[in-house]
Amino acid sequence: GGSGGSGGMGEQPIFTTRAHVFQIDPSTKKNWVPASKQAVTVSYFYDVTRNSYRIISVDGAKVIINSTITPNMTFTKTSQKFGQWADSRANTVFGLGFSSELQLTKFAEKFQEVREAARLARD
Repeated sequence: GGSGGSGGMGEQPIFTTRAHVFQIDPSTKKNWVPASKQAVTVSYFYDVTRNSYRIISVDGAKVIINSTITPNMTFTKTSQKFGQWADSRANTVFGLGFSSELQLTKFAEKFQEVREAARLARD
């Protein structure tokens, strides 16, 4: 919660969902390590000043995802309720576990949308 103060119009969430967040184990690059203890809010943000899109997730005071979406990123559904994307800047792979297939589908659709917008913003 919290009101967040005056803040200005820097970033606005354009899509919000809830999911369990995972990150790939840096040593094995195979196993998933839970980044959140429970389902947390995962939001797409549009950064007006940078004209860029980001996926941000905060667990309490800890930022667990801050991923700038680039046109060459892909979101992959690996099961009915799980999807992942690689972030080369953060040098990791993020995984999201959803409670329903519909939530995953919506997130994946938004990813495509935002990626396309990021491509157009770059040109």
